[in-house]
Amino acid sequence: MVVKVHVEYGAQECGPQYRELVKSIRDHFPAVEISGEAGRSGSFEVKINDQLIFSKLETGNFPSTNYVCEQVQSRFASGNCNIL
Repeated sequence: MVVKVHVEYGAQECGPQYRELVKSIRDHFPAVEISGEAGRSGSFEVKINDQLIFSKLETGNFPSTNYVCEQVQSRFASGNCNIL
């Protein structure tokens, strides 16, 4: 099973946070497929395998990279996924 992370982010205001999150995930989990798209203003919606795990539109905050990496790690721990 492949772990896929997808982020919808507010194009201009959230680009730096998106790039930081991508770098952190790639550093810790090179096999994860990561995609992103510029979306709604103020958005930073993170999905893992099509399941929403974080919504800036709902919380008003950005997720911590640690939280997202813990969520990715839990997908590896619960399935037949390889981290490397």
